[in-house]
Amino acid sequence: MIPVRWGDATLPVIEYLRAMIAGTVTRTANGDPRVVVVDTEWQQLETDLSRRCTVLFEARVTRANGTGDTSAAVNLAADVLYALQQPIPGVIRFDQPIGPRVVTDPEKKFEYAEGSIVLVFSA
Repeated sequence: MIPVRWGDATLPVIEYLRAMIAGTVTRTANGDPRVVVVDTEWQQLETDLSRRCTVLFEARVTRANGTGDTSAAVNLAADVLYALQQPIPGVIRFDQPIGPRVVTDPEKKFEYAEGSIVLVFSA
């Protein structure tokens, strides 16, 4: 087996999406009216030189009155999912796109959209 060190996958995904999506792309919700929150989770190796990574994201669009704009959030999440299915440097292929689906934050009663996709990165 060839030793490979797998670094942080979240930062390259965020940088890629910042070039592709209108709005803020970040690791945490920051109060911006149009924001995509991204996180990644490394999964198993696919080969000695490739590894699966689940990309999880939330799309939050806030109206002037502070409520979530569900329709705009779903459209933003769809844009993210579409962008992640395009050629990305270092990504061999994608798999299992899920979403967008509407979710309600139970504490804040705020509706947003979320989704996920598995990307296979090369070493």
